[in-house]
Amino acid sequence: MAKRTSYILLAACSILMLASCTGNGEKGHRAPIVLGDSSTIITETDPRYTHDLVADLHPNIPTKTHQDEEETKPATPDSSKPVETPATAATATPVANNTKQPAPPAPAGNGLTVTFKDVSVSIPGIVVKSYRPQDAMKANGVSYQLVSGNIQNSRLVINSGTAFKVSMRYQSQLVVNGEDNDLPLDNLSTTTDWVPVAGNKNNYPVKGLESARLEAPEFTAGSLRNAISRASRRHRLSRKREQEFQASVRNVRRAGQRPISVVLRSVMWKIDGKDAAGKQFSKQIRVDLP
Repeated sequence: MAKRTSYILLAACSILMLASCTGNGEKGHRAPIVLGDSSTIITETDPRYTHDLVADLHPNIPTKTHQDEEETKPATPDSSKPVETPATAATATPVANNTKQPAPPAPAGNGLTVTFKDVSVSIPGIVVKSYRPQDAMKANGVSYQLVSGNIQNSRLVINSGTAFKVSMRYQSQLVVNGEDNDLPLDNLSTTTDWVPVAGNKNNYPVKGLESARLEAPEFTAGSLRNAISRASRRHRLSRKREQEFQASVRNVRRAGQRPISVVLRSVMWKIDGKDAAGKQFSKQIRVDLP
């Protein structure tokens, strides 16, 4: 029995020694790994060892929502509320107390009265209107459009203030008279020099504005034709009507020769004087004729 046990132990030791020598030999003489060799590829099928140990990255990049669009869109102004822009801010309605009002037309019979800071002036017998706001107390000149009245037979009256000189000048213009209508030649006009007006007791009669005494602009046959062409375009006349006006002045050589007439376009007055402190002033009034 003891002998049999010894044989078994000896056999076991021999097997262990043989296994040890074989393992060392394979380890020392292992062939190199070849890429692509299917025999060296280990395929793991256990799901416990196939999942990632590092979680996938999902950057938090928010998409544009409806609310984002509303916040990034330019604010739409409420149409029910006025929006002040640089343009509207400049033209905003001023305070009522500081608003300049145009001079109202003078009532019939009383004429035009202009009250400057240093002098008050009247032109009786005419009615005028103003196309823009004017404040004579802060201005050195005002202008009006004649509505009714005869300015040729009027006079200028100094109501208050000290005026030592009143001057007048006017602007005249050529007009082509036609059977149905007249054609004013806007670029054939002339403006006279300032001429002192004789008067007494602050009354200065208006003289020299009769049609026969008006100064007329000079022209040539060529400048007359050009003036008719420009006036026809401005008044939107037909080509036929323009040719009729051109034919009617073919033999005209001077102002006043039919069908050319000289008309009064505007009258201007200049009032020179001194204020209460002795300082000189100069004010002007202009009245345009329709």
